[in-house]
Amino acid sequence: MDRNPDTPRARGDKDAPHYSPVAPAEDLRTVEINQIAWGAVFAGVAVGLISQLLLNMLGVGIGLATLDPGTADNPSASGLGIGAGIWWVLSGIIASFLGGWTAGRLAGKPRESTGGWHGLTAWAVTSLIVIYLLTSAISGLVGGAMRALGNATSTVATAAANNPNAAADTVQSGVASATQNTNVEQLGNQLQQSAPRAADTAANAASTAALVSAIALMLGALAAWVGGRKGAVNPTMTRRTLRDGGEGQRIS
Repeated sequence: MDRNPDTPRARGDKDAPHYSPVAPAEDLRTVEINQIAWGAVFAGVAVGLISQLLLNMLGVGIGLATLDPGTADNPSASGLGIGAGIWWVLSGIIASFLGGWTAGRLAGKPRESTGGWHGLTAWAVTSLIVIYLLTSAISGLVGGAMRALGNATSTVATAAANNPNAAADTVQSGVASATQNTNVEQLGNQLQQSAPRAADTAANAASTAALVSAIALMLGALAAWVGGRKGAVNPTMTRRTLRDGGEGQRIS
């Protein structure tokens, strides 16, 4: 906002340019300080990814070392799952901080807020890559299971087509055995009672996983922002500033 009442903008001309008391070189320096350095961002992404990988490998190694198949004194499955989740969150926070610090340092911007934005951008790119890799892996596992099921079904159908009498005899003997040994009505009631519980358990597990993932992402973003600010370089003092009596302060 122009405080000089003699300028056209102060008189109401909204299309008139702003007047600044600083020199154009100082304005240019401000623009350069706030520009993004994509090379630093990608370097932060690389450091964040490799840090995440190393920390997860360390966690897997420690977790497997606690198991002893020869004894019954082993952690429970729920305990291992909780421990793995906690380690995943902690490793993500540490990796985000390291990636953010790298991005803020290599950006070379003498301003903490700019370093923080570089760290946050590096975290965002890293998170997108990790999510893509996870979804691709899950899709591959589901696709492989569906292909295996399709192959098994095709094998059974082919065998039945080649020898229909044997297939019919097998089905009849199986039905007879199941009818003799199992109460069909009781089995149906048990399935009806267990289905809602299974659905409720699956919904609770999915809700917990979503909440934990959201909290982990937010903590990772905060760690990347702090790391980027910590990685910002110190501003350079000039002889003119020292001669004018200025004090070297960190720009925030």
